[in-house]
Amino acid sequence: MRFSLLKMKCLICSDEINNSRMGVNACRACAAFYKRAEAQGDKLICKDRRNECLEKSERVRPFERLLGKALFGQCLIKFSDSKTSCRKCRMARFTEVLEQAREKSPASEPSSIGSNLNKESPQIAERIVSTFTDHRLYKKYDLFLIFIQPYSVCTCENRHLARLLYLTESGKDTGELLGVLYPTSYSSMLTTWRLTREAMFGFANVAFDEFECLDNTSKDTLIEQSLMFLDLMESTYRVRRHFPEDTELRMVGYTTYLHISDLEKLFEKCPDDVDKANLINEFKRALTEFSRTIRQQFEIAQPTDVEFLALLGLSFWSEEFVGHDDSLIKSASRIRSEILNELNVHYKLCGVVNYAARVGQIFCLLINCMVRIFCGFFVSSSYLIFLSYLIFLSYLIFVSSSYLHSSYLLRIFMKSLPATGAAKVNEDYQVFKLLNIFGGEVQSSQ
Repeated sequence: MRFSLLKMKCLICSDEINNSRMGVNACRACAAFYKRAEAQGDKLICKDRRNECLEKSERVRPFERLLGKALFGQCLIKFSDSKTSCRKCRMARFTEVLEQAREKSPASEPSSIGSNLNKESPQIAERIVSTFTDHRLYKKYDLFLIFIQPYSVCTCENRHLARLLYLTESGKDTGELLGVLYPTSYSSMLTTWRLTREAMFGFANVAFDEFECLDNTSKDTLIEQSLMFLDLMESTYRVRRHFPEDTELRMVGYTTYLHISDLEKLFEKCPDDVDKANLINEFKRALTEFSRTIRQQFEIAQPTDVEFLALLGLSFWSEEFVGHDDSLIKSASRIRSEILNELNVHYKLCGVVNYAARVGQIFCLLINCMVRIFCGFFVSSSYLIFLSYLIFLSYLIFVSSSYLHSSYLLRIFMKSLPATGAAKVNEDYQVFKLLNIFGGEVQSSQ
């Protein structure tokens, strides 16, 4: 990968360290010295009687003084080492660092960038500053800096493309849509899904050398396997930021949302032969289950921006998505270990003492979401079939647009569905006609 583990320095002696001790950035030698000398604090005496032995001005001798001693035949004085100089001043420096660490409160959760916005007028203030997309704040984290830069660029491009799509359909001026979230439309769902897919491609290509070196087939496979899960995790994180109080809402794209009360309006222009009532009920059930399960898991864990970036990397390189390629499995395992190591460093810098428990919460969030998605409510619902259709058709669009007119491939895909979904193929085929995902009216093969 394009990063190395963050190097820290001991706040007492300035040596490079990989781990913190006693809740502060201290090397093993200084920590051991403090434990031994803590009981002798009142008995220690400063060598220079000024308690300034660790000051830089005292440690660095001017060149003239060294040269003068050499001229008079005296031995050159070595630069003072804080480890071997004054024990009194070394102890005072350690005590000062500990007191400063106690004064700082643990890193708090970042505040939400939005409020419970009215779904009829979902406008977000243009001047609201989001710390999440400002990658300059992550300079001290090598891994997360690599993550946040491509993520910011890809989401920014995706957001503007989605706005242009909406403006093209509505005929509005480009200045009317800045900073606004708007309800999704069924005609834009497939395009939104394709934009999300391309954004994930861009993110993975920039963030991971291992992904960039893969052949196109392996890239397509990895993206197709992980896209639905990554999109759900990422959209859930964003909907918590924009609509922290509204649990019946789902972010469909980077600028569009779907509320459970807007389903009838979403499907009001459906063809007459579509069972609109049944379709709306299925979507309501899917959104309700989403609120009760996935959204609830995020509310429990409340991941921070940095933790979400770690979740994004861990999700992308999950064992469930990398397939059976041995080299890819090894690369994925190594990347996950590096992500966890960097997350460990982040917790230490934030002063989180019991960070092992926090890592456990993050893993519980990841596993619970994955179990609920692949083994829970989506399996038997039309929503899974709908998303599967979108993934499959997005892949066909990526390979060749001529495939879109092949009903033979569509029938093969329907036959390959699991038994829980195949029983509803005839009924769910109306979703294709409903969402107009072929770019025109789809003729039934019957």
